[in-house]
Amino acid sequence: MADLKRVGGKEFMLNSLAAPDSQGVSVAQINESQLSSLSRLMHKNHNRCGGYIVHKSLQSALVAQQQPLVDNGFVASAFTEADTVNRLLPNLAKENIVDTINYLSTTFNNRYYTTSGGSDASDGLKARWEGIVSGLSYASVTQVAHSGYGQKSVLVTLTGSEKPNEYVVIGGHLDSTIGSTNENSTAPGADDDASGIATLTEVMRVFVSEGVQPKRTVKFYAYAAEEV
Repeated sequence: MADLKRVGGKEFMLNSLAAPDSQGVSVAQINESQLSSLSRLMHKNHNRCGGYIVHKSLQSALVAQQQPLVDNGFVASAFTEADTVNRLLPNLAKENIVDTINYLSTTFNNRYYTTSGGSDASDGLKARWEGIVSGLSYASVTQVAHSGYGQKSVLVTLTGSEKPNEYVVIGGHLDSTIGSTNENSTAPGADDDASGIATLTEVMRVFVSEGVQPKRTVKFYAYAAEEV
């Protein structure tokens, strides 16, 4: 809360309305122009991206606060494909990972969500991912538009053959920041999070190179605007 107050945030003392297991989740009001400053403080003082969710209204935030942190009804599937995973691991190529990191961190001044670099990086990654899944009848590549800014999330969907309405989601974030980032700021974000997108991209490449349609639908996301 100290960092929130440093950027002019105001906490609503409404924790009594929260779900029983949502300890530590607070509702606060902050000016949109201070989100970059808050993001910078979260990086500097807590070594993390974000740590908060932006809502458009107090009512929306209260509804979210009343939800449990963990869905106790969710049961994770047992890990049964160790042999397949271990067989595929040697196919991962560090050169490809480095290439994607270099592409994202040197082609664009920065990938901040409100800049042209942020939008262009989304377009560029979409083209790269299209090249990976080209020719697969069960694959599609789309961009997800968001309200209020130009950067789009990028999504590869591999539709499941047996349980298409069950989903496995794998993701990383596409944007980068140095705090108060603008069009001319240099924020390469090689490890935040070009490295994550690069790893995701290489996992996708090896996964689809098998030519085997997954039983469940698999979604690979490059998220826009994660930093704020």
